[in-house]
Amino acid sequence: MHHRMEVRPSAKLNRIGVSFVQLAFEHLGYIFREQPVSDYGIDAHVEIVRDAKATGQLIALQIKSGPSWFEEKSENGIFFRGDLEHLQYWLDHSLPVVVVLYSPDDEIAYWQVVNTDTIIVMGKGWKLEVPFDQKVDEASKFAFESLPGEPATVTDVYSILALRDVSHAGAKRYSANVLVSETSSNDDIVQTIHHVTQDLRHSEYYRSEQVRRHWEGKPAHVVFLFLYRTLEDVRTTNWVCRSLWIDKTLSPQFAPPHLQGEDVGKDIVVDWSSSYEQMRRLLQQFSLTKETYLAQLDAVLKPVTKEIEHAIQLTDRYEACKLARHEYLRAMSGLEPVVTRLYFQATDIGLPPLECQDLDTRFQGLVADAHNVVLPFSERGLRTWKEQNRRYLVRRAIEDYRRDKARLEFELEKIH
Repeated sequence: MHHRMEVRPSAKLNRIGVSFVQLAFEHLGYIFREQPVSDYGIDAHVEIVRDAKATGQLIALQIKSGPSWFEEKSENGIFFRGDLEHLQYWLDHSLPVVVVLYSPDDEIAYWQVVNTDTIIVMGKGWKLEVPFDQKVDEASKFAFESLPGEPATVTDVYSILALRDVSHAGAKRYSANVLVSETSSNDDIVQTIHHVTQDLRHSEYYRSEQVRRHWEGKPAHVVFLFLYRTLEDVRTTNWVCRSLWIDKTLSPQFAPPHLQGEDVGKDIVVDWSSSYEQMRRLLQQFSLTKETYLAQLDAVLKPVTKEIEHAIQLTDRYEACKLARHEYLRAMSGLEPVVTRLYFQATDIGLPPLECQDLDTRFQGLVADAHNVVLPFSERGLRTWKEQNRRYLVRRAIEDYRRDKARLEFELEKIH
């Protein structure tokens, strides 16, 4: 008896996309080399060819195929979203990394390079706009051949992850989180601090129109930076150093407290964290592997889901007058200590790996919603809330639970 191997539609789409992109680059005269062993998000290398001669200049490609990658669009292009772990790897990569999105419906491959100028970092996530006018065709040859430039200098290998306008009426001030290469020496970091500080002194980013009207066109008076080696350090606020530059002409009454640390020139003081390595080792010790984290999440999620689905059924029956009030109160009061125990168990799970950070945020939110469903039936809740208020709180908590359950399921699909 012969068994047929099932081919997933997504796998078939991926192969079609890689094949199309290969033909498109080879049509330009370039050499396309698929990476048969997964290179952490790098699907292929393209070698630039000029005058029928291979140059040794390479571009790394991440290829995505299918309509699901074209759902989020702007007037100018398609938004590609990725996880922070891949972003760190791509920014530190020795080759320029290009995201290629292939539309099988249109048979067009669009591209964009991943660097600090093209990415948009938003809190825990990031996105990249892939322009409609950047297609893998003859019109892009000059751009492709300009990508493999000189090796990156120290000051090129950084990314501003968060820029904050903290100005007030007396001073134009900026604060920023800066991600440097993990291999950067302290001297490299000082060079980066000089570079970023100089750039931000002339920044025209403002948190509001009112602040813009007050400070537009004027140089900053204060630049405060926090430097991190890895995205995991950013997540745990474990900075390797912080720096402060204050304009000498700024009146002391408008200046922030001076930083104690090393004078690195150009009126910049750097405060190196003496506990950075110790904190990093400690956090690594308590950080869970993906497998362990998902197992602990599952150990809480399954019973929480079971208990809250029961609570929802009880509430529906009670509101439909199919369950007496005293029976409803007794049953929900019995669920409250069980869910409360699971709530505290969820908060005791160790630090999730970076790739599970968004999942953990959704998970903790869902468990908090579940706790809110039964909280009005604790001894204190029964004393505190009247019947009408309790019914309102429970119904709202159930709505929040259902909404966040769908969001959690979406995050789980991404992780698996």
